[in-house]
Order: sequence, then structure tokens, then C-alpha cells
Amino acid sequence: MPEIDPEQERLKRLLEQQLAARDPKSKQHKLQQVYKTKYKNRPGQRITIQSMWADIPHIYKSSFYGFLIGLLIMWVLPQIWLSRYAFPVAILSMIVLFLIGLLIGNALDVRDNISDLTR
Repeated sequence: MPEIDPEQERLKRLLEQQLAARDPKSKQHKLQQVYKTKYKNRPGQRITIQSMWADIPHIYKSSFYGFLIGLLIMWVLPQIWLSRYAFPVAILSMIVLFLIGLLIGNALDVRDNISDLTR
């Protein structure tokens, strides 16, 4: 059996390390491992509406909240402000609140992703 030169062995390990460092999916695999351990359904753990709501990304929840507030404004504003511009302004406010909810939700999701990757 031929003996392996220690220098060749070191170069082989170095090559494997370099190839592993260039793997474009290594961050994605790490993030998937974080989510697997974070959301793993353990035996005996009950699934509730609260746990399901907590699993929904912030971008959807925040935009839903903005949409609901916009609907409330669309219902209340024409009753308070008696003008022909009340309804279009209410629709515009609903759209603006929906977009603000999208931006806030996206920011919260990005924050969570960054904190997951830095662990």
C-alpha cells in the first residue's frame, strides 16, 4: 500500500475546504437547518391557532392589518365627512395603509432572517 504524502493530504483537505466555501447553497442549507430546529413539531405538542398565526410571515400579517384598518376607515370616513371626496380618499387611505403594512412586514421579516443567520 503506497504511503500518502502529508503535503498531498494537506492540499487535498485545503481543496475540499475551498470547494465547501464556494458552495452557493451553504447559507440556504444553514437557514433551513435553523427553521427545522425552530419549527420542529415535537410529539405531544398541540397545534393551535395561535401557533399557526405565529408561523405566518410578518409581510402577510402586517399587510392584513393595514388592509383591515383601511376597511375601517373606508366604513367610518364617509359617515363623518359628508363630501363626494370621502369615499375616494378612504380607498386611497386603504391602499396606502396596505402598502405601509407590506413595507413594515418586509422589514420585520428581513430582521428575523438576519438574526437567524447570525446565530
